[in-house]
Amino acid sequence: MGQAGCFVSDLHLLTARSSAARYIGAIRTAAARSQVFVFGGDVFDFRWARMPVAHAAEHAAGWLRELAETCPLCQFHYLLGNHDHYEAFIDRLIELDRDIPNLTWDHHFLRSGSKVFLHGDVLGRGVTAESLVERRTRPHHYRAREAWEHQVYDLAVFAGLHRPIPYFVHPTRVVVRKVLRYLRRAGQGPETGVRDVYFGHIHRVLSNYRYQNVRFHSGGATIHGVRFHIVEFEMDEPE
Repeated sequence: MGQAGCFVSDLHLLTARSSAARYIGAIRTAAARSQVFVFGGDVFDFRWARMPVAHAAEHAAGWLRELAETCPLCQFHYLLGNHDHYEAFIDRLIELDRDIPNLTWDHHFLRSGSKVFLHGDVLGRGVTAESLVERRTRPHHYRAREAWEHQVYDLAVFAGLHRPIPYFVHPTRVVVRKVLRYLRRAGQGPETGVRDVYFGHIHRVLSNYRYQNVRFHSGGATIHGVRFHIVEFEMDEPE
């Protein structure tokens, strides 16, 4: 039997719209009983943080450090998304990777045997590793938000206006086709033995959705009114 693992993404911690507080206990419990735990991006949201983003980066790093040190037998992997690809936070991740033996990180994806993990913000045409970083790091993404902007965003979430958007903007078959196209471009397609893809970004739950002999999995998001669950998996046995 392979190592037990868990995948979560899109907690959007640091924001008012996040409902992650309901699930933190379950996440800690899952990490404590897992050998591998993959964070799939947008765990923290520096674009809409309710505190100055520089301070938010320190807070996020402290949260990760405490979790990794509390679960020393679990190997944590942090993958960046489009809301946490923030320079000050990346600096903290580099420090954590250096100081904590059971925590690593990557800009793009994690490949382990027949499994690939990534955030999933790769749905544009012709997305490459280089263009993805450029798009994620545009300066205006991490500017301080005005109070009225937070109020409008929070009101939209309270009214539930955000819930149907992913289904119309990102139909499931279109999403998985684009994710697979990006992975092929990155040399991680099914031709290389990939059989399971775990990703976030779309804020919807997918379980064993099959396309071109690949299974796709997504755990939704901890946004008020959106479904979320911790995705469990087993790592491949070493050959």
